[in-house]
Amino acid sequence: MKDSPPVSIVMAARNEYHHLHNNLSALLNQDYPDFEVIVVNHASDDETADYLKEMQHRYAQLKVVTIERDLNFFHGKKFPLSIGIKSAANEILLLTDADCK
Repeated sequence: MKDSPPVSIVMAARNEYHHLHNNLSALLNQDYPDFEVIVVNHASDDETADYLKEMQHRYAQLKVVTIERDLNFFHGKKFPLSIGIKSAANEILLLTDADCK
């Protein structure tokens, strides 16, 4: 895997504390040489923000982007995913959901 290209994994999360708690560590502990995980916290009002802050202290490859409030004209995952993609450092992108491992 020494010639493995760098990868950015992008995920939108809105009130996904339980799924993140169960699945995020699997992404962060993977055996791949160069990757980042970008989680876009999309106006969550559960424990998502606190959990992501805790995980950022433990994993240097975790990048959290926060959308503080829901914008009336943007619904669903398209907007948060586009923000995550723009935040990505790498050219190769993998998109996933918080309930996936």
